[in-house]
Amino acid sequence: KYEFELKHFKVGCNYCFRNQKGILMVLPRNKFKDFHEQLKCIKMVQNRTGELEEKKVPFITHWFADENIRCYDSIDFYPNRSKCPPNVYNLFDGLAGEKLLIQDEYGNTVVFTDEEIRFRIHKVINLINRLTENQADYFLDWLANIVQLQPKSQVAILLKSSEQGLGKTTFINWFGRFILGEKYFHFVEKNERLLSNFNSPLENKLLVYIAEATGTVNHSFQKTFESMISDDQLTIEKKGIDPYAINNHLAFALSSNTSNPIKIDMEDRKWCVFDSEKSSTKDFEFINSVKEDMNDPIVQKCFYEFLLRRDLTNKNWIDERPQTELY
Repeated sequence: KYEFELKHFKVGCNYCFRNQKGILMVLPRNKFKDFHEQLKCIKMVQNRTGELEEKKVPFITHWFADENIRCYDSIDFYPNRSKCPPNVYNLFDGLAGEKLLIQDEYGNTVVFTDEEIRFRIHKVINLINRLTENQADYFLDWLANIVQLQPKSQVAILLKSSEQGLGKTTFINWFGRFILGEKYFHFVEKNERLLSNFNSPLENKLLVYIAEATGTVNHSFQKTFESMISDDQLTIEKKGIDPYAINNHLAFALSSNTSNPIKIDMEDRKWCVFDSEKSSTKDFEFINSVKEDMNDPIVQKCFYEFLLRRDLTNKNWIDERPQTELY
């Protein structure tokens, strides 16, 4: 039972477990039972002579009958773990950058100085400058806000260029997978895939990246999309499960090679737009060099620490947005 409940538990009327990829599966009782019907346990039963003997019986039937099984009233997403009530199952268990430990030859955890960090990540910062018209500070603060698990900025980032190969997807995919962690990052190749009636991929996500944002889809979907940027709650819908609301910590980043991927009017307060082509050119040698650095766990840890240490005190996400020419 102890080992089983490390990954299995009851929430309300449903039953949950994490699969081999760490994805939370939520199932009604009958499907949960079917999924685990092969599990057996040993129980002492009386035989025909009245003696006790060991017998293999279905584990899941006895687990259902146990009044002390691991259970919660609801599921929610609390990146600030101290705020999660004890009767709520928290979908958050720490960022990849937090869990990554760099050790020296004696097995001691290395703590990097600010100077060492800047030296290790200088190519990554150079890439960000190229992608943000040499106005990297706002974008870095935006990333730091996610890493520091602060209330979301309610501003989405659009990196636009008319050509590929500048490193937009390379950077954001790396940040999502290695700094945040794959379970908190959702990569969307084309934005129409966000329109599905079932949105379980958005559960427990901190960053959604749309790699090929197109106006054809966004213009009709924009109100729904912008509500996901600003709303405090997100309703999750899964097949065969009643919809339920969780805390919404989604941040959105988009990249596009099209001319008008988003409708932005003069009163807009939700978008920060950079013309990545304006301060960057195709430089495959540089991009490959940055990729090599990005594969280094020390660089990953240093970039995480760099963002974690940024001062976001009194940050005004709306008024401090760079007013780029493209915007």
